[in-house]
Amino acid sequence: MNPLSILHLFAFFIYLYLGMATYRLNKRSAVNRIMLLLCLFLAVWALSYGFMHATEVRQTAFRWHQVSSIGWNMFIPLLLHLCLLVARRGRYLQTWMIILMYGPALADVIVAIFFMLSPGMLRRLPWGWTAVYDISYPPVYLFMGGAALYFCIAMYYLYAWGRKARLLREKKQMRIIFATSVISMTLALLTDNILPVMNVAVVPLIGPLMGMIWVIGQWVAIKKYRLMTLDTSIAASEIIKSMKDLMVLVNYRGRVSQVSPRTCELLGFGASELNGLPFDVLVVEKKVLADELRFFEEPSQENRVFDIQLKKKSGGIIPVRMSGSAIRDREGDLLGIVFVGYDLRETRKLIEMQSSIDQDMEMAAHVQSGILPSHPPESLEWDLFFVFRPLIPVSGDFFDFYESANGLQGVSLFDVSGHGVSAGLITMIAKSIVFRVFKNSDRFPLNSLFEKVNTELVKEIGHLENFLTGVILRFRGDTVEYVNAGHTQLLCRRAGDSSVSIINRADADFRGPFLGVPDMITKFKLLAFTVSPGDQLLLYSDALIEARGEGNKHYGMARLMDAFHDAPAATSEVTMDFIMRDVNNFLGERPFRDDLTVILLTRK
Repeated sequence: MNPLSILHLFAFFIYLYLGMATYRLNKRSAVNRIMLLLCLFLAVWALSYGFMHATEVRQTAFRWHQVSSIGWNMFIPLLLHLCLLVARRGRYLQTWMIILMYGPALADVIVAIFFMLSPGMLRRLPWGWTAVYDISYPPVYLFMGGAALYFCIAMYYLYAWGRKARLLREKKQMRIIFATSVISMTLALLTDNILPVMNVAVVPLIGPLMGMIWVIGQWVAIKKYRLMTLDTSIAASEIIKSMKDLMVLVNYRGRVSQVSPRTCELLGFGASELNGLPFDVLVVEKKVLADELRFFEEPSQENRVFDIQLKKKSGGIIPVRMSGSAIRDREGDLLGIVFVGYDLRETRKLIEMQSSIDQDMEMAAHVQSGILPSHPPESLEWDLFFVFRPLIPVSGDFFDFYESANGLQGVSLFDVSGHGVSAGLITMIAKSIVFRVFKNSDRFPLNSLFEKVNTELVKEIGHLENFLTGVILRFRGDTVEYVNAGHTQLLCRRAGDSSVSIINRADADFRGPFLGVPDMITKFKLLAFTVSPGDQLLLYSDALIEARGEGNKHYGMARLMDAFHDAPAATSEVTMDFIMRDVNNFLGERPFRDDLTVILLTRK
């Protein structure tokens, strides 16, 4: 086997490899499929010439030359087909155009195999065979004229595409393909057609080897500039299909390449209806979208978030928050933009609902503030001061001062479990119940008053999950009656030595159960103690001792008692100010985590 045959066999394997490698890059692309076919026919041409040049027998060489006609006849229309696809002129490939492209080539194959001149057309040279063609024979000049025409059309569209291309990568692809195609085709026509027609038998038929120049150009365009590689729409196809969000992939021209199923579902279109459509057709604010697309044309711009309205097929409008991300190649050219959208309809509904809730909250807070004391009452026996800081506008704490013609009768502080409007509504119900029962139970022990309050609360709120804790003090001269329903401990500071103690039984915690809970044992114990002028009583909700400072530590009962002890022995307001300053110093910038109510009474 001579060197020329070996070179043609080598070209055969190269063509096969290039065709299969290109096809595997993107099996769904028409460009890649046509490239595979083109390489297969080039491989047939190269293999036939390899065996033709290997034989010394003219008749055998002639038969291989006839087989090779399948390759060199089909190569030209396939090259035109490929260039039209690469140049994005696929719309020209109608049925009539396909027939016009491939019909003459198929006819020429039949003529070459069954009606070509005798083996005498071949001439033996040292390394292989050449041919001498009779230009007067119609198939010869028709083939040469058709091949030149098809090739010129292919190069024209390829060049026009490259000139108009916006991407530097595409311009480089065009230059490489154009240059290598012209060089390889010129040399192939010279060695395999022009010289044989001129009866110049000096160079063997080596057209497939000249095609290797074109192959090198194609490979550079594929490997370096990603010609025929998986484009953005195909690469993202499976990902987009699996996404549950509204997602649109547009190319750098602003046309839709891919959409997610969720997009089709929301807009009411089929994927086939949207693909290839200008994206602005789906948008109400076309100028906004045009500005955003121009934004991404700048190489330095990668991401953008904006609000826009999309049109439904049925005529409705969907407000969407779009997040756009640019897809660029290594040269910085824009390949496309991925838009991921968030349907704002539910968000706007939630905003409207929240606005309505805020209005309800504001109204409830206004009503609640009207039933809670805004300032302490004036009393001849007691100096009073309180701090009330709801966590939210509607508080779960409530308190009250009970007065009669004889002066201050008592004070109460309650805490409803939970937060928000529901807890606030319960405070209004419970405050009314406690006030009415207290006013009508002056002759009854204070603990039986709590039992009556609990009975009525169970009737009103027993079906709810909320419960109450609370404290009531009733004053009878220097005697204070005290009942506690699961609430924080009452503190007393004595005027003589400023000692601070918890008011409780010596033998056990006398505090009773929660209020408003059905089927709970509701026996409450009464504790009575005496006070002297200057003595102070401190009632507070659990937010005070559960306040968290640095290291997530609680303020705690011990620190509260220390602050109460160290506070100036003055008015209730002065003492309260000292305690609250100590609490605020402990918290730093941290907020309270619950409704805060603190009441301080000083015996006059």
